[in-house]
Amino acid sequence: MHCVVDFYEGNGIFDQRGLHQAVCYLRSRDGGVTWEKANGTRIDLPARPEQLDILARTTKTERHEPMPPPEVLAQGCIVATRKAVPHVLYISHLEEPGQLVHAWLDGTWHRQPIEATQDAFAGHRPTGCRGTLTTDAAGTLYVLLELQPLAGGWTNGKPTRDMGWNTETKRLVWVVSNDRGASWQASLALPAETVLNEANVERPTGVNMPVAGQLPPFIYFDGISRDPEEGETIQNSVYFFRQEGAEEPDKTEML
Repeated sequence: MHCVVDFYEGNGIFDQRGLHQAVCYLRSRDGGVTWEKANGTRIDLPARPEQLDILARTTKTERHEPMPPPEVLAQGCIVATRKAVPHVLYISHLEEPGQLVHAWLDGTWHRQPIEATQDAFAGHRPTGCRGTLTTDAAGTLYVLLELQPLAGGWTNGKPTRDMGWNTETKRLVWVVSNDRGASWQASLALPAETVLNEANVERPTGVNMPVAGQLPPFIYFDGISRDPEEGETIQNSVYFFRQEGAEEPDKTEML
């Protein structure tokens, strides 16, 4: 079992949130009874980040914003290939806004920024990536990513909370690697004018494995993505989307 863990710690409920942020990895060889680092070192539970494999981390001594913008948007996403190689995707704002990072384990951890989205969509950056990384029987890696425009909603190179409610200017894109992360290609997954939220791609569970060379199915919901106002009822539709060979995409309304 391979696991990626997000840490977002602080003092109190509102003030000084996010003093410590990290993306960490651990694994289990006995169905979750015991856990270890990638090098086999046993982890005592409950675990602290310092005991795990730390992929990204930032610490602060002071922070006073009630809702601070994150520095490592700790939305780590993980998938393991058929050869049991774990691949992790996360986003860091430490070096530049919305830096997409691919990490994989090959004896030791390797990390490589993915620049394909910046090349193809220069005016947009990702703000989150949870539930968006998968693989197929051939080992191809697929990332389904929501991009937000850089023109607004960012503070000091970091996304604000209100950006999560922005739907009109989002872009949903595929970022695909056929060589296990050595190179990536980015393209639109849905038309640019599509209103979408919380896209989530199908991932292998040990029984199902996406067909090699075929974009995996995904779901998303449309409409408003925010807290309802007093007396307001927000109604959304949920869609299942799949591409079968060279045929037209099948978009099925689920709810």
